[in-house]
Amino acid sequence: MLTNNNNNHYSNSSNSNSFDNKEEDLKEEIAIDNSNVIFPTRLEDNNIIIQNKLNNKNINNNNLIKNNKNEIFKEFSMDLILHIFSYLLVTNQEIFSQNNLQNNLQNNNFEEDIYKNLFGYKYWDKNKNTYFLYKYFYLRKIKNFCKDLQFIFKNAKSLKIVNVCIFDNYCKSLENNLILEKFIFYGTKDCYKSSLSIALSKLGNTLQKVTLDKVFDCHFFEILKNCKLLQKFKLSIGCAIPNNKKFLIEELPNNSLQHISLQSLTLQNSFSNKNQLKTLFEMSNVKNLILQNQLITKEDFKEIKNLNVEQFILHGCQQFKSDGVEEFTKIVNIPNLKKLEMIDCGLTDKKLNFLFKKSEILENLKFLNLSKNPKLSSKGILPLKFNNFLNLNFLDFSYTNLGDEGITILSKSIGNTMLLLKLNACEIKNGVFSIFRYCKKLRRLDIKSNALTLQNLNDVKKENEPHQHYEIIYGPNNCKDLHIINFSTNQIINCDWISLNLPKYLTYLNLDYNPIGSENLNKIIENCNLYRLSVIGCNLNDDFILNGKLGREEMEMDAMKLNENDISDKALQLLLKVQKTMKRLYINENNLVTDSTLEFILRERRIDTFWCEKCPLLTSEMKNHFVNSCDSYVRI
Repeated sequence: MLTNNNNNHYSNSSNSNSFDNKEEDLKEEIAIDNSNVIFPTRLEDNNIIIQNKLNNKNINNNNLIKNNKNEIFKEFSMDLILHIFSYLLVTNQEIFSQNNLQNNLQNNNFEEDIYKNLFGYKYWDKNKNTYFLYKYFYLRKIKNFCKDLQFIFKNAKSLKIVNVCIFDNYCKSLENNLILEKFIFYGTKDCYKSSLSIALSKLGNTLQKVTLDKVFDCHFFEILKNCKLLQKFKLSIGCAIPNNKKFLIEELPNNSLQHISLQSLTLQNSFSNKNQLKTLFEMSNVKNLILQNQLITKEDFKEIKNLNVEQFILHGCQQFKSDGVEEFTKIVNIPNLKKLEMIDCGLTDKKLNFLFKKSEILENLKFLNLSKNPKLSSKGILPLKFNNFLNLNFLDFSYTNLGDEGITILSKSIGNTMLLLKLNACEIKNGVFSIFRYCKKLRRLDIKSNALTLQNLNDVKKENEPHQHYEIIYGPNNCKDLHIINFSTNQIINCDWISLNLPKYLTYLNLDYNPIGSENLNKIIENCNLYRLSVIGCNLNDDFILNGKLGREEMEMDAMKLNENDISDKALQLLLKVQKTMKRLYINENNLVTDSTLEFILRERRIDTFWCEKCPLLTSEMKNHFVNSCDSYVRI
């Protein structure tokens, strides 16, 4: 596989579904000094989204400079700006040069030019391994020792490092940092150094947020003991903890921790021995509690009267089981709980009904995830026949055994409030029509890997809700706000019904691995405007483009996945000519595409992302030329 590095920071190269979950994936990582502005380190295409927390309004960085320049500029002293500017010159940043500096010095608008140079989103080092904004740094994929990085470890106010090898000199610089508030580390065993946790533990006067993923010793506990201002602590450990060094929650100091996340590789490597995590549930300041592969049982919840958390997440806590659910629901007060996840926790139908009877759960919960509990069926949610969630917006029951009956019960209970619904691999056939009937506010539906055919709609009236005897079979267009649909890996063959019942505009439609064919897919597209479309392995040929809407009418389409379909150069080039707004195209495992399409892209139609792996007719010479000549993100 050949790749270029021009935009490598935009995508996870191991994830082929790069445009499936853009909104969910974008997370805030770096906050500007006064927390008025959030600056995400993950980049979306060629734009940085900056969110103003004061008015909750998205603006781009150009507007930020234009509208708020005077206000924000006052927060940065000129000596610090020049300090960073000098550092960038020393480290051979590509966009800066001595000539540029001399030109700026002769310019009457020197301060303004410096401001624009330093705070534009395009400014990183020539290898794209360092991003910065004032004293907020993001370093990635730096394996060799670099003396200049000691400057960052000593002076950063917020530091995120991903796959950067830690050296003792970095840690010594970190110990002398007087302003570090936020530290994030993601790396392998080769990257980690024990001295890192020790250095962080000496920053007790400033350190507020720490993420360590992963560590390979027990020195992390020193951070908890010594950093009194710590608000957020997220820890993933990559080794077994000896019994005599188990994580003793009782020894935690009385600090300001609000977010705790503990993740072990396996249940056997839990941070604590059995029943030692109970103290976590009694900490009044903790708002978000996330525990993965931890030894949690029903005993941990006994005698607990109050639970103040807003988010309570258990993942892979196999000893919890339904008995744990019962004890959890016996807690007298859970006034603030908004998000509840019990993923892969060995839940069964037994005693699960306690969860759906507790009034505080039904009234306050906005987010519920019970996925990867394969023994859950419609029997476990029977209480929802008589109780409705009042504020639930997100529900994930994927990889359970709900079936059509369970989906019908759920749909009625959540219909008034549900916005995002995930029901992947739930043995659904006709229950999908209940979703379209009752969940009228739905915005996103993921229902992949089920048994949908949509073949014989007359059977729906007999099997789905026989006592109703209604003649109208509701489709997605009954959900006026539905813009994202994932129907992948089903057996859909009735495309006439889909074409008549899809909303007129969809942000994203995924029909991967359904036996649709070109003619049927053209029927679907004919009545719907799509922004992103994924049709991997759908038995498509040239007719899909040459004789369809995509080949004759511009649709403002942004991205398309055509992997595992044999479509020729003629059709692909027509697609790129007509769909002028398309930025990303994926055609992996295409047996017909040749060098001609690559030449066309270089000559006439540049796009941001182009993947064409495992295409046998592409020559090695053309692949190399394309990668070296193209400024797109390429995998070939």
